[in-house]
Amino acid sequence: MQESSTPPTTPRSHVGIHRLARYTAEATFILIIAGGLVTSTGSGLAVPDWPLAFGSWFPRMVGGVFFEHGHRIIAGMVALLILSLTIWIWRREARRSVKVLASLASVVVLAQVALGGATVLLELPAVISISHAALAQTFFCLTIALVVLTSPGWLASAGGKRGAAAGIPALAALATVAVFGQLVLGAVLRHTGGGLLLHVLGAVLVFVLLTVLSLRVFDRQVDQRRLFRPAILLMMLLVVQIALGTVALVAAGSVLATTAHVAVGALILATCVWLSLWSRRLLTSAGAAEAEPGRGEALFNQSVQSIPTIRSMGGATA
Repeated sequence: MQESSTPPTTPRSHVGIHRLARYTAEATFILIIAGGLVTSTGSGLAVPDWPLAFGSWFPRMVGGVFFEHGHRIIAGMVALLILSLTIWIWRREARRSVKVLASLASVVVLAQVALGGATVLLELPAVISISHAALAQTFFCLTIALVVLTSPGWLASAGGKRGAAAGIPALAALATVAVFGQLVLGAVLRHTGGGLLLHVLGAVLVFVLLTVLSLRVFDRQVDQRRLFRPAILLMMLLVVQIALGTVALVAAGSVLATTAHVAVGALILATCVWLSLWSRRLLTSAGAAEAEPGRGEALFNQSVQSIPTIRSMGGATA
């Protein structure tokens, strides 16, 4: 059953929910950078206890403590943001799918907090550290989805041209899965030092998929602003990511390059999620004339204006 395109909340409350979703996603991206810095600087055990730090909530922020405990503080802020967003959505949002998504994000962030604590208390076991990194990317995907689904543009859009899909939604979904897998392989490499060849092969696969996806969007959907611009961004991020990966590989131990590599990877994943959702919204639903107010009337007027031309052509050939 397709959900109504009519905004289910009042304009003011909906704008507020969308704004808080954006803040949550932005804070999550900062949290991913902070987590990358913890690993890159080797600060994972700079604070040996959890949830306190040397028996205090606010220890001296020096050396590795700055990175490790700073990461915890940001994580706490993100947890408060997503829990607040979930409560607001349950109070004001009518769509069940958005409520479920927000609730899932809250559960994931609580699981992530628990994994973070286990990582410290068990002294950085590889399996838990890798799971912690993977779950962070999962949570980021959920926050991006909430940003998209609560946006005014999403509620106002009714669909796009069914015949113009050209496999873009499926390809975008496949690219999202591939990028996520590549980020997990990157976490394996960072936490175990192994799997370099598999990571490089994964990078080649991701490069091919993202290139094909972007070219498909450029070729078929130039008029779709919500698809064309993210496709351009995707190619730009891909070039930057290849350069950062090369630097991180050559200059082993470079904190800046390695952390930036993680951050750009997260942005690529977020862009793929964005493209997956919007391509499915715009290209697989019937009713192109309902996609935006006045679109059907514009198409009708265009058709009417073309009638004299057709008649004159008929008279000329008679």
